[in-house]
Amino acid sequence: FMCDLGTLRESIGSDFFTYLTADLTHKRAMKGFNAVPNAADWRKVVAVNNASDFKFQNAIRTAGYSSLESVPENGPYKIKTMADERARYKIAKYGNLESWSLEAQANDELGRLGRSSERMGGAAMRTLVSFVFETLIAANPTLTYDSVALFHSTHANNLGATKPLNPANLEAAWALMRNQTGLGGEKIDVRPRFLLVHPDEEVLAATIVNSTNLRDITAAAGGFGEANFWKGRLEVIACPFLASSPDAWYLIGDPNVYDTIEIGFYRGVENPETFVEPKGSAAEFEMDAMRTKTRFIFGGTVLDHRAFVRANVA
Repeated sequence: FMCDLGTLRESIGSDFFTYLTADLTHKRAMKGFNAVPNAADWRKVVAVNNASDFKFQNAIRTAGYSSLESVPENGPYKIKTMADERARYKIAKYGNLESWSLEAQANDELGRLGRSSERMGGAAMRTLVSFVFETLIAANPTLTYDSVALFHSTHANNLGATKPLNPANLEAAWALMRNQTGLGGEKIDVRPRFLLVHPDEEVLAATIVNSTNLRDITAAAGGFGEANFWKGRLEVIACPFLASSPDAWYLIGDPNVYDTIEIGFYRGVENPETFVEPKGSAAEFEMDAMRTKTRFIFGGTVLDHRAFVRANVA
């Protein structure tokens, strides 16, 4: 039995081919989305939320209490009130169209359409990674809850310029975060968890945080080397999207312990969506072309400056 593609499409139904193409396109896009080297890094430093609409999303954080007050015998308990801060953001759409002529589809012997979908998925992941590490951190955005830049003297989280990555400067940055206090002046004991650097500093950063000894001491000197305090305490994240200040390095707290960044995805969809234009409509009818669309909807903001420290930037 033989028939041409047009007859087969009419027999099965054109929707079948549209859905099949859309499914294959999405799978290839997700392959590219998850293949980006930084694909898992952004999630380490954020909390994820479901954004149900395009209005302002409100993230409310409250102060803790420094200590409980003594209650005398037969005495009343005193009421304490908590201060709060509200961080706000809106989600936004990111995406592009791709168009493939009938001739390009017919001559696609090397599978360029599939690879193109993978690259579009990779672009979606890079958009997200860049948003987290460049837009929300390295670009030093103005925070919505106090209208002050993320790294600022008011926030006591900027180590300053001429502070290259080395054990001494890392110790000073560590102390800045450890000495932060909460909204109510309470001790919050926030500790750095991640060391964010540009790939130019990746080897140095990994050496500092993974070495058993901080420096070598020869046997002739009678020592075995200074124990490395940083070993096991920090995880290095090397991100190429730190374009604003590629020489800078950052300490970031653990989002499971303290507020860092919130990323909201539209209706909880954490992956890019792919769409294929139905057969026989629009571009295909007018120009003998197939069009696909990639759409990614998300937004986010810094929740609290206390879990961030920057160094080597004025």
